[in-house]
Amino acid sequence: MACPYFIPSEVDTRDLWPHRERLPLGDGFAGRCGAQLPTQCCDDQALRLYCNLGYANGACVHLPAERDFDAVRFVVQAESPILLRVQFACERAHQPALSGELRYDRASMGWLQPPDARLLPLAEAAVRAWIARNEGGQPALARHANLQRSEFRGNQKQGSTSIVDLQTTQ
Repeated sequence: MACPYFIPSEVDTRDLWPHRERLPLGDGFAGRCGAQLPTQCCDDQALRLYCNLGYANGACVHLPAERDFDAVRFVVQAESPILLRVQFACERAHQPALSGELRYDRASMGWLQPPDARLLPLAEAAVRAWIARNEGGQPALARHANLQRSEFRGNQKQGSTSIVDLQTTQ
């Protein structure tokens, strides 16, 4: 479950996590913290320990003491050529705090009913990543492995991939 204040921007290809495929969003991400305005870039420690994992109680200096959620997750529950049904769950103190279903219209590339503004950046990234992974190419781990193989062979591919991966039910 990612931090509900995390605004993922791109896959972070550095070795900050030992098992990238087990992370809540399916990979590790760079991004910004939206807990306070103006938003701030997340440092490596925050990305590794809090932003991508949630539950940063008492550890992250940006996390508000008064908050509704500690962590949030998304899963594409069903798909059709027209619509994606996305389930979401928010937790507070390891207990369910809010859950529901979002519906994403593929034709208009938008929400039939927009999610809560606090969840919108994560929901948008999750759906776009799911579409990219399921309709346009390799899963995140294969992309990461191919990038590592290319670097190993001396092909200097550097930078980040602007895709947020999402764990889905099969």
